[in-house]
Amino acid sequence: MSPLPPLSSDPADKPSKPSRRTHRKSRTGCGVCKQRRVKCDETKPECQQCTIFGVRCDYSSPAARPKPSQTPHGPQTLSSVENADQVDDLRLLHHFVVRKHDCTAGGLDSRDPLYDHALLLAFSHSCLMHLICEFTALKLAYEQPLRREHYRALAARHSTIGLQGATDLVRQMDRHDCHAVYTTATFACTNFFARGPQTGEYLLFSERGPSQWLPLLHGVRTIIDLVGIEKIAAGPMEQPIDPTPQATEPATVTLKCARLDWVRHFERLQAFVARSAGSHSLTDVNALSKLVLVYKATYGTGDGEFQGDANQQNIFIWPYQLGQDFMVRMQDRQPVPLIIATHFALLLQNLEFKWFMRGWSDHIISSIYRSINDEHRVWLDWPVEQAHRLQEQRKAKDLEGSSQASLYQTPSTEVGDGR
Repeated sequence: MSPLPPLSSDPADKPSKPSRRTHRKSRTGCGVCKQRRVKCDETKPECQQCTIFGVRCDYSSPAARPKPSQTPHGPQTLSSVENADQVDDLRLLHHFVVRKHDCTAGGLDSRDPLYDHALLLAFSHSCLMHLICEFTALKLAYEQPLRREHYRALAARHSTIGLQGATDLVRQMDRHDCHAVYTTATFACTNFFARGPQTGEYLLFSERGPSQWLPLLHGVRTIIDLVGIEKIAAGPMEQPIDPTPQATEPATVTLKCARLDWVRHFERLQAFVARSAGSHSLTDVNALSKLVLVYKATYGTGDGEFQGDANQQNIFIWPYQLGQDFMVRMQDRQPVPLIIATHFALLLQNLEFKWFMRGWSDHIISSIYRSINDEHRVWLDWPVEQAHRLQEQRKAKDLEGSSQASLYQTPSTEVGDGR
C-alpha cells in the first residue's frame, strides 16, 4: 500500500498541481493489476500486489476477458460491469451506514463519532468515500469467508483509488479541509490493520523496506501539528471538546480486559535498557519511559489505580510519539528497540475485540522472537507468557459467553413437531 507522504508546513513546498508518477508499463502483468490499473511486478505464481491484498492472482484473465468492442454487445456488457460495480458500492455504503457499532471507539459497544463524521465529509471528498468502502469490504470479507475473495477484490480496487486521491488531498491541505484530511489519514491507518497481518510487514518495521504503516500514522500527527489538537477534537461540526480529557480509572476497566502485574518487570527492563543501549541509551530510555506511561494508563500502578491524561489510554500514542532515530534502529533490527517494541505489541492484545486488530499482536511478537538472538530473547519471555495468558482467558470468556447464549436459544423441536 502506498504510504501517505509526510506533510510540510511550508506553503512553498506544496505543488500547485500534483504530477503523476510515471513508470514502465507492464505488458504481461496479471489480470487483477491490469483491471486495477496498477503496476504489476509480474512475480509468479502470485504477484506482490495480489499477495498484499489477499486476492487470487490470475495471469490468464486478460486473454479470457474480451474488450467491449470485441463482443457483439460491447456497450451493454460494459454498462453491465459498471452497474455491477455501482451496486456493490451501494451495498458497501449501506452496510457502513446501518452498522450497529464499530468497535472503533473506546468502549465495546459504542459508535465512534469520527466514523459518523466521515460520511458527511466523504460526499465532498471522493477519496474518503473509497476508503470507507474499502473498510466495509474488508469487514464483509472477514465476516463472510465464502465470499472473501470477492470482497477483498472490491477492497483492493477502492484502496488503489482512495490512496491516490488521499495523497493529492494531503499535499493540498489547508485549515478548511483539515478534518477531511485527518479522517482520510485515519481510515488509511485503520484499513492497513483491516487487511490483516501480512508476511514481512510488522507494523513498526518491515522486511520489505521502511514500514508502510508508520508514515500513515505520522501523517496524522503532522496534520494535528499543523492545525492544533483543539480544532481536530472539535470535529467538522466545530463542537468544543476538551482535547486533554482526564481519566479516573485504568483503561482495562473500560475495555473489560484482564489486568497485568507489570510494574516489577518494567523496573528490571528499564535498568537493562539504561545500561545496555550504549550511545543510543537516551533514545531508548526515552522510548521506554513513554511506554511506561501507556502501561500506567492501561493497567494502573501497583495498586491498580490510575488518574491522569486519558489520551495516554490510547496505546497508539506511543508509536505516534516515536523519534526518527528510534524508528530507524527498529527497522535495522537492533535488539533493544525490538525488545521495547515487543512490550508495545503486547498491548495490542487488549484490542482483539476489534475485528480488524485480531492477530496483529501475535504476528509482531512472534516475528521479533524469531529474529532476536538468544542473549536478548530472555527479555521476551514475560511478554510472550502474558500474551499466551491473555489469549487463554479470552478464549475461556468467549466459550462461557457462547454457552450462556445457548441456554436462551429456541429448541429445534417445537410443540406439534412430533406429528
